[in-house]
Amino acid sequence: MKGQSELSATFLKLVQVGLVIIGALAIFFTFIEYEIFVYQSSAERETYVLGNAILSSNCFTDGTKSLLIQSKLDSFTKDCFMYSGKFIVKSSSYTREIELVTKSAYVTNTTFDAAIKLNTGEIEPAQLEVYV
Repeated sequence: MKGQSELSATFLKLVQVGLVIIGALAIFFTFIEYEIFVYQSSAERETYVLGNAILSSNCFTDGTKSLLIQSKLDSFTKDCFMYSGKFIVKSSSYTREIELVTKSAYVTNTTFDAAIKLNTGEIEPAQLEVYV
């Protein structure tokens, strides 16, 4: 038929190669995004695990969950609680940062509500900020 032309075999092969490359790139970037999401979720989960462990540990409490003891925080030794990360306890009259096992960089953090029993015997609200 006059005025119509067929696509050449070379052009069709170029289109196929282009589609394969686009498909491969789409799969690659989807995988990378999935890996980043999984890594972030894993780090977040670690902050919750560490926060729960700190708020329950006899190294920092007297057996009452979420009631931190100032004297135990002040006299903390690293052999009592081994975990990679750090945490900060903040209240209106007390602030303490404890690095458990040194890391080169911290990925994420989570804040927990707690209470602290001061050396004076007073109990006041505090926040526990956990970094992993």
